[in-house]
Amino acid sequence: MTLSNVEFIISTIALVFTYAFSVTLVGSGQALVAKWAGDDTPADEGFLSFNPFNYIDIIGFICIVITGFGWGKALPFRPQVVSPPRKSLRVFLVYMSNSFFSLLIALVALIINVILVGPNSLHFAIWNIFSQNIPLQQLTKMYPDCYLW
Repeated sequence: MTLSNVEFIISTIALVFTYAFSVTLVGSGQALVAKWAGDDTPADEGFLSFNPFNYIDIIGFICIVITGFGWGKALPFRPQVVSPPRKSLRVFLVYMSNSFFSLLIALVALIINVILVGPNSLHFAIWNIFSQNIPLQQLTKMYPDCYLW
């Protein structure tokens, strides 16, 4: 077994654990917001637990292992049973809570990365993105629909 194979196996295992952790936190957070809004459907179907198997979608899991992009199970949510005061706002918050919890996890991961590795890691990542010595005219030819100025 070569070093690149070991690195691939370790990164795949880390990706699977990160996927399970993220999908579980996002799904349980969205279920908590749905319960606060007045819908007990996610709680009745076990979405308020921290069991990752309740949140992992099999097709999303296969896709994350193969491509690095995946998703979790959709939350069973019935907007018609949301309690009436500010009903449309509560439904909006339930639908947006998925994105909010995903961004919160990304922010916490970024903070942990800066604490453990140091602020130079963030600077290094941004530098690698923007330091490609490609002239602006060549970029506009490569991506004609992208406006950089």
